[in-house]
Amino acid sequence: MSAIDLLSLFRRELELCKVKPREVMAVLSGPNTRRDYIEAFVAAGQQLGAEVFHLHLPQPVASGRQTPTTAQGAAMAIEDGWVLAEALDVFGRDIGKALDAYEAERMQRTARVQLEARERGRTYHLSSPEELRKRNEAFKAEQARNPNAVGIKAEWVYQYDATTCRERFGTERVPAAASMNPQPRSAA
Repeated sequence: MSAIDLLSLFRRELELCKVKPREVMAVLSGPNTRRDYIEAFVAAGQQLGAEVFHLHLPQPVASGRQTPTTAQGAAMAIEDGWVLAEALDVFGRDIGKALDAYEAERMQRTARVQLEARERGRTYHLSSPEELRKRNEAFKAEQARNPNAVGIKAEWVYQYDATTCRERFGTERVPAAASMNPQPRSAA
């Protein structure tokens, strides 16, 4: 597909999404996103008069991907979307502050979930019979103390509430019109 075809296709998609002039639009990309897709989406948004910025989301630290040992991949993605939307709403068109608030809210939790996933992966895949025996004894002892225990103590994973992030941003909502000169930033 040519660049012109992509631009036309993405412009039509954005028209269906009812993108309007002066509306703030974010194009999110990751390590494997095709560059021509990014450029076509940015250009299509600009053609429609939107204030477009590109945010490149890097690959997660060290592990490369969220491992399935905590079953948190989809939940983390939903939380990310909620927190980013709230930050953009709270900080109006001050995209820099919105992204800083988003990062501050998400960094510690996502890092902790990644560490928990690695620890579970290590613990679930022990190689020696002695290590397996010790692990199983520890799990049984924990379940004797707490019948709802799942082995590794990770109740904190399920206690996070993304819907309360606004309280942690430490500011009241800034109307979009309050920021006269939005400063889109690219993390690419």
